[in-house]
Amino acid sequence: MEALIKEAGLEEIYHKVKAGKRLLKEDGIRLYNAPLLAVGYLANIVRERLHGKRAYYVYNQHINY
Repeated sequence: MEALIKEAGLEEIYHKVKAGKRLLKEDGIRLYNAPLLAVGYLANIVRERLHGKRAYYVYNQHINY
């Protein structure tokens, strides 16, 4: 995965995420244009820091009559 981060040019953001630092607006713009898999990987790093290996899912049902 680190190769994908490097290929996408997100090393600086990766190091900020690993260090728990706040991202800047410019970082958000770079993430918006980055590959989805790389963004998901970075998001998972934050999720694991906040919640460990636990994950929560919401299942919504909208029944139309």
